[in-house]
Amino acid sequence: MRGRIYTKELKESILNEVKEVENLSLVARKHGISKSTISTWIKDSKEKDKINVKPGRKHLIEEENYLKEEIIKVTQEKNALKKILGEKDLEIIILKELLKKSQTSIKDKIELAKKYIEEGYNAVFVLKVVGLARSTYYYNLSIEGKEKHKALGGKPKGYSLTKKQDKIYDNEIKEYILEAIDSDAMNYGYRKIMHHLRVKYDLIINHKKVYRLCRELGVLKNQRIMKPNVKGTITFNDKDNLN
Repeated sequence: MRGRIYTKELKESILNEVKEVENLSLVARKHGISKSTISTWIKDSKEKDKINVKPGRKHLIEEENYLKEEIIKVTQEKNALKKILGEKDLEIIILKELLKKSQTSIKDKIELAKKYIEEGYNAVFVLKVVGLARSTYYYNLSIEGKEKHKALGGKPKGYSLTKKQDKIYDNEIKEYILEAIDSDAMNYGYRKIMHHLRVKYDLIINHKKVYRLCRELGVLKNQRIMKPNVKGTITFNDKDNLN
């Protein structure tokens, strides 16, 4: 089926109308001609630069979305630049405060970092500038205000407690050990003596203390040397001799 044929005069008339109205869609609906056809006439026209056609809805939406994306992009770049400048200013302030002291302790660094982190600055950046590991900072925060536990060990107390919480001094415990050795515990090592003291005198005592007291008394037994259990082997020659 052949398409419609449009005269030169009709084309010029429609182009002039588009030029005056500046709305291609309206003119196309009025004359029952497709927008693509009129657009082709405009492109082929010698006065195409003088014909201003208002963009369609789809084009307007695309342009609006593009402008929104550009605005978001510019805003992000602006915020990133502000962040960099803000971090540089903060870095200078922190370094100046650190330089005020000849020697900066870990405690000073923790207090300085805490000050700026509580003001809302990025913790990772602040700790990096101050020169503190995250683990060190948060560990010190966790123990802040808590009583430090005293280290175990050190000088012996000089006594042990019974299960009734009575104090038995070391000299008395030594007498218990000597009495035990003079009787049933003659061949006991320090671990068996510990068990003897726990059972007979209800002492709360460990093997380390019993070892120390036995050493002071000079009653420690020589450590038994364990001989390796070696299985006997018979060679082929031995078998022949047996036969």
